[in-house]
Amino acid sequence: MRENLHDVQLRGDYSGVVLVRLILAMLWVGGRRLRHVRFLSRDPMVKRFAGLLAVPDERTLSRWLKQFNQRALGCLRSLNLSLVVDRIRALGLRRLTPDLDGSVVSTGLRVAWAQRGFNPHHRKVPSYYPILAHLAQTGQIIGLKNRPGNVHDGARAEGFARALICDLRRSASPRVKLEFRCDGAFFHGSLLHLLERYRCEYAIKVPMWRWLGVKERIQTRMRWEPVAPGI
Repeated sequence: MRENLHDVQLRGDYSGVVLVRLILAMLWVGGRRLRHVRFLSRDPMVKRFAGLLAVPDERTLSRWLKQFNQRALGCLRSLNLSLVVDRIRALGLRRLTPDLDGSVVSTGLRVAWAQRGFNPHHRKVPSYYPILAHLAQTGQIIGLKNRPGNVHDGARAEGFARALICDLRRSASPRVKLEFRCDGAFFHGSLLHLLERYRCEYAIKVPMWRWLGVKERIQTRMRWEPVAPGI
């Protein structure tokens, strides 16, 4: 993995370390768009943290970020997974709980691949709808796949979950126990069959869809018993 990262060279007037520190500083103070770098151009603490005498403008940051092709993103994902696995091993975790969820990210009107879809905060604004997974035991992000904003929350979840399972078992341990947690948007047969095939435990919210007949079963049930003693 280190050799692959070494081979990926991102050209620019500033070093990658400096620009990564600058982007981190933007996120920490609440910046969500590249244009927000303008508000940090005279901040001495940001300059000291990033190791800069002068803060680059948003066009410089944009040109640098555009160099992230699929190969560079693959190396970034590998690096992130390596850091998560180091933490898993340090804690001696034998059971891992990936939480799957979708998240709406509003964009500008001319952002590539952004589409209008379900956006509860800005209903007519184009957006991305990335699917992500974070590890419940540590809170770290262990997987992310970007999607246009007009897809369903659980779309492409099978391929995403399959890759996540293979990565964790290959990098952490083939004997690690995985238990997935998802909301009702991920309740569909293809994902359930995948988790069963890979022997993963799961807790997925069951929607009150008519074809499932769940509501009718609840209404006709007269006696209830606890799942386990004490519950």
